Amino acid sequence: MTQGTSTPSRWKQRLLQLKPEPFAVSRREVMRAGTGAFIAVLVTGICGLWLMPQPGLPWLIAPMGASAVLLFAVPASPLAQPWPLVASSLLATLVAVTCRQWIDYPLLGAAVAAGLTIMLMFPLRCVHPPAGAVALLLAMGGEELLQRGYALMWYPVLPNVLALLLCGVVYHRLTGYRYPHAWHAELPAPVSHPGQGAATLLAEDLDAALAGYGEFLDVSRDDLMALFRLMAANALHRQLGQLHCADVMTRNPVALQYGDYLEETWALFQQHRYKAIPVVDRAGRVIGIVTREDILSRAGVNSSRRAARQVQRFVRRVRDNYARKPEVVGQVMSTPVVTLRDNMPLLEAVTIFAGHGHSHFPVIDDAAKLTGIIARSDVLRALYEGITQSLSHSDHG
Repeated sequence: MTQGTSTPSRWKQRLLQLKPEPFAVSRREVMRAGTGAFIAVLVTGICGLWLMPQPGLPWLIAPMGASAVLLFAVPASPLAQPWPLVASSLLATLVAVTCRQWIDYPLLGAAVAAGLTIMLMFPLRCVHPPAGAVALLLAMGGEELLQRGYALMWYPVLPNVLALLLCGVVYHRLTGYRYPHAWHAELPAPVSHPGQGAATLLAEDLDAALAGYGEFLDVSRDDLMALFRLMAANALHRQLGQLHCADVMTRNPVALQYGDYLEETWALFQQHRYKAIPVVDRAGRVIGIVTREDILSRAGVNSSRRAARQVQRFVRRVRDNYARKPEVVGQVMSTPVVTLRDNMPLLEAVTIFAGHGHSHFPVIDDAAKLTGIIARSDVLRALYEGITQSLSHSDHG
């Protein structure tokens, strides 16, 4: 009984899985594609009539309608680019005519022509589905087509595909669409943004994934990269969009004043492993920031481990009234300093981090007084926690 009721249910589920998903295409794009195909087929037919060398020959072959679907409905597809459009049609003509001349049975010749055309399109990088229709049409054509032989490549096939392609290029340009799509187009240098360092890794991962996929994918590499970047941007907005600097900053941080001695400041850096400490005036307003690198560079060394003695000599307080080296924080701090508001959206802070290249920024309140410090690691931690929570919700959903 249970089996009897579950079997129809399983079939219903399988049938529902075959239900096509709706296309995320605007009405304007639908009208643009349909209008373009109408114009292109009309112009192609007129050109075919005008160039027809002798009566009785087809002046517009049916596969051009299928090519128009690709050219205007999915112009970003690798299958719709100029090389596949032209090369596959000529290849199919060559194969079909050869099969027609050497194989006496039309059905067998048509099957061989279709299969051989597909096998040759892959190594020639010109996969274009309508070419299969070209092969069938010419392999099963009448005596007029048979008598014309390989001249079919020059008419009607070549004029048809060139006219259709020219219409596609012009129409897409006039309607503001980029066509043709370069397979490995050089993308413009993007403005520095968070995650840019991972962009190269993503490109390498994408190439490896495409190589290991093992099947033809009807999406160009550049479109996949653009899609992944949009996904990353949307994920970033989703995870960080509700957070502010106050949510992730370190509150009540250690602060220095202009006259604090470098010797004591360096001891703080060494003892607590600080990387940056804000400098404030007596009212608590930020006037600068001093980093471990500031002191090391002024001491003329690159590593505190290799030149500990040199750093100690540099920060050691001079007992004279006249010192030939910096003695206090105010002499080595970076100023003016970029500060972040505690109510600033974290996404804006991410942009500032990317634009300035600093690893720490002081955070101030509405009174411009120091209220915290935010590090690049704080932002990364917030992003990681958000992604982890998102994955957890999706697993339980």
